[in-house]
Amino acid sequence: MVAALCIPSGLALAQTPSEHSLPPGTRLDFVADDTINVEAVRAGGQYRVRLARALVLDGTPLAAAGTTARLIVTEKIRRADGSTELRVALAEFHLRQGELPLTPVTPGVSAVTAGMTISALTNGSVERIADRVVISVPVPVPLSTNPPNAAYSPIPVLTPRPLRPVPRRGASPTPLPTTFNPPDDAPSPD
Repeated sequence: MVAALCIPSGLALAQTPSEHSLPPGTRLDFVADDTINVEAVRAGGQYRVRLARALVLDGTPLAAAGTTARLIVTEKIRRADGSTELRVALAEFHLRQGELPLTPVTPGVSAVTAGMTISALTNGSVERIADRVVISVPVPVPLSTNPPNAAYSPIPVLTPRPLRPVPRRGASPTPLPTTFNPPDDAPSPD
């Protein structure tokens, strides 16, 4: 007996990087523009960082050196020893073809100074297909390939009542539409 495995073509392409692609997990280095005051910063603070070296794929420049991105402070943690740690994220790194999501290599830092190198990994792939460059970002949630169970049919626990307008206090009731009923002895229009 022979078993066959069918893989959708888009899925197969996403899993096998070609020689003309920048795979997910590619390391990029950024340089911080500003020094962050660890004591005064709050969660949500945004700072500019710049790409350290040009990003090139098959001779095609994707991003020049100095392309900006945002360093976002997501959380400020006070350690037991009294020191402060900042949790950071990187966002808004735009290539000519669109935004490429990034994840910092070390999301927790004790200080950020101007000129400091911050390394990040790409969350998507960049692939050259003919004369186009395509950014592919995987779905953040693993998808199930299991078929739905046809025997399972959820029964609602509560059916909501239909919405009715709530009358205002002291308001007069809305009049019903008027209908015209001609008398029985009225001549009919011919």
